[in-house]
Amino acid sequence: RKRIETIRRAAERATALTRQILAYAGQDASRVNAVDLTTAIEEMTLLLESISSGSTRIDYALKPGLPFIEVDSQHLGQVVLNLVANACDSFSKDGGRIEISTGSIDADRAYLDRCRFADDLEKGQYVYLEVSDDGTGIPEEDLEHIFDPHFTTRPTGRGLGLTAIAEIVRRYRGALELRSEMGEGTRVRVLFPTLR
Repeated sequence: RKRIETIRRAAERATALTRQILAYAGQDASRVNAVDLTTAIEEMTLLLESISSGSTRIDYALKPGLPFIEVDSQHLGQVVLNLVANACDSFSKDGGRIEISTGSIDADRAYLDRCRFADDLEKGQYVYLEVSDDGTGIPEEDLEHIFDPHFTTRPTGRGLGLTAIAEIVRRYRGALELRSEMGEGTRVRVLFPTLR
């Protein structure tokens, strides 16, 4: 049984890595549907709890009744998993707290100008996923590079998670707001346009 479990975990890691590479290269076959963001997160809670350590607490602030967004559910899941995994990596061995929230925002041009990947986006209503943590934070000198391919500050990191997130956000004409302070933690908000 132990050997089978080891094989299963290795296959799951290989699958996840392959999806990240394909998403980064824009070569994966996507199945775009109308998705309720809050429902999608609720369906992932057991999986999200399984990737966090016992000393890490995940809290949820999920708003019901949000407008639908048009995405591939697997891509959305990849964004959530990568954000939570990065948040878990920011903690010491004592763990920490992660909050996952959803909501909607009427984004004006000034707000979009503060976001990444939003240069040609129109103002209007967006649905957002937000993952915040009380971890170590990201050094200011790294903030401009964290979405670059293979950039990582972790000795064992692969550096594709945030790059894949960036490509998925661009693909669905979304935007990303990032705030981080050393010793205070990190907040990442991913915006998706509502289905019109």
